[in-house]
Amino acid sequence: MKLAELLNGIDINPAGTGRPYNQYGQVITGVAADSRKVVPGCLFICVRGLTSDGHEYIREAAAKGAAAALCEYLPENAPENVVYLLTKDTRAALAVIASNFHEHPEAKLKLVGVTGTKGKTSVTYYLKSILERAGHKTGIIGTTGAFIGDKPIDVEYQTSSTPDILELYEILGRMAGEGAEYCVMEATSHGLDQGRTDGLSFSAGIFTNLQHDHLDYHKTIDNYAGAKGLLFKQSGAAVVNFDDAYKDVVLNGCSAPVIYYGIGEMPGYFARDIELMPNGSRFSVNMKGRALDIRLNVPGRFSVYNALAAIAAAGELGIPGEAIIEGLKGFNGVRGRFERVENSKGFSVIIDYAHNPESLENIITAVREITPEGRVITVFGCGGDRDAAKRPIMGGIAGRLSDICVITSDNPRNENPDDIINQILPGVDKTGITERYAEPDRKKAIYMALYKARPGDAVIIAGKGHELYQEFEGRRREAFDDRAVALEALDWL
Repeated sequence: MKLAELLNGIDINPAGTGRPYNQYGQVITGVAADSRKVVPGCLFICVRGLTSDGHEYIREAAAKGAAAALCEYLPENAPENVVYLLTKDTRAALAVIASNFHEHPEAKLKLVGVTGTKGKTSVTYYLKSILERAGHKTGIIGTTGAFIGDKPIDVEYQTSSTPDILELYEILGRMAGEGAEYCVMEATSHGLDQGRTDGLSFSAGIFTNLQHDHLDYHKTIDNYAGAKGLLFKQSGAAVVNFDDAYKDVVLNGCSAPVIYYGIGEMPGYFARDIELMPNGSRFSVNMKGRALDIRLNVPGRFSVYNALAAIAAAGELGIPGEAIIEGLKGFNGVRGRFERVENSKGFSVIIDYAHNPESLENIITAVREITPEGRVITVFGCGGDRDAAKRPIMGGIAGRLSDICVITSDNPRNENPDDIINQILPGVDKTGITERYAEPDRKKAIYMALYKARPGDAVIIAGKGHELYQEFEGRRREAFDDRAVALEALDWL
């Protein structure tokens, strides 16, 4: 794409370039806001962040062959082999440029965004299954990666769920290029607050819930709710959990039509006659005056809420009730979300991504409901460099609801694993639980928990779910898979 075409829609000041940018006909090969990702012939966008300023990396970008640089100011001693273009706000220009470069993929797709403390990944997969059952080619973006159908898209992103804006538009471009009709994506509070979804218009935005998490970043729960609410300022419809206490805060400033879902009689899509079973649940849901009989293959009341969110969004998107019923019935769950590890030992082993107080309480409660005669053994830890206030809270939940607790490492990152465990333990000990153990080596902790299990018991391995690594100091990652370790331990027993 020619430079002039790429910058269409951006207010450019050509000062310092020698001549107007639209006289340059060179083809731009790519767009980068990270000098490490610069390739020859690309446009380098200098963005000022919280800890660094992209203008300081122009020399590095030029050395890697950048053809042009979009700046807010012209740095001193800038290399002469680069075309310099000035604009008032380079961050605001990112979405426009990304859309231009990938030929406006957001206009070729129906987008659905899902935000909330927990349930985002499950809701996106439930909705994807429904849309596919209705015959729509669907892409998905989130914690487990980016896919078109079941085919992975080879665009890596460092953020956990919502890619940065250049990566996101590249993924959307791939989806549009392969004929996808829908994209269902996780929209995290960090991603929304940092403008990673700028320029997108969602057919529907979904809010699952708001609970104690990420306060290291947002500082207050109201700030956290406000960040979630940004999704609904760019959505055609707001699909919202009626039973969540923060729904009104999240909806503050929302002008889109609001569609509610929940459990019990209420306006909107509501579930009743819920039957929770060891391998799933059954319930009836009101859909615009029609009762749908739903069968889920994932247990737990929280799974009912996740399914309701997908049902409500699908209903507002015009998906027929039959496709909703069959799409949910044919879906067997998301990797790392209430994932069972089959074994012949007579006890259950369940891997779950629960890493905040409410999700840990939900998973242990759900497992307790399907383990009426046995003990519940919980293995968990807390991530380093994250909200430390939740550590004793999670300890209290695990101690109160479990029969045995094994406290271990999650992703310690730049913290000492023993320090994190020592912040969890006071919460555990206040519950009076008689069997609790501290083992910073996560592999040993999983072995210990499985060794203690007896027929009829259930072992929960919480915190990492689908992740295939542990993260240590300096963002160093070491391969680690809870499922693989559990299978290895089960073979050892």
